[in-house]
Amino acid sequence: MTIEQGILDSDNLAKESKQDDIIAAVSGNLSEYITQALDDYTTTSVTYICKMKADGAWLFTKIDETGNFPTFTFANVSNNATMTTYLLAYASRTTLTYENINELTF
Repeated sequence: MTIEQGILDSDNLAKESKQDDIIAAVSGNLSEYITQALDDYTTTSVTYICKMKADGAWLFTKIDETGNFPTFTFANVSNNATMTTYLLAYASRTTLTYENINELTF
């Protein structure tokens, strides 16, 4: 993959639009979730993509680039039962429980 193909940004990281494609391919149709925040500054080499649906359901993606390859893990209320609102989850984004997408309940 190259920058010219429109998949990677100048840091050789997947562009946000490509990240959305990856999430959708892995987990089915998640098009109802809208990105509310993109945090790539709180934790070194980690990006949090924070999404919410119109009904308040939230889904966060953690992209960890501390190793040789980025890892994608996910969080929602199914693996963070006390985080019942987007605002609670956003405030705790760095300490949420993140898992593989197939381990979440939607």
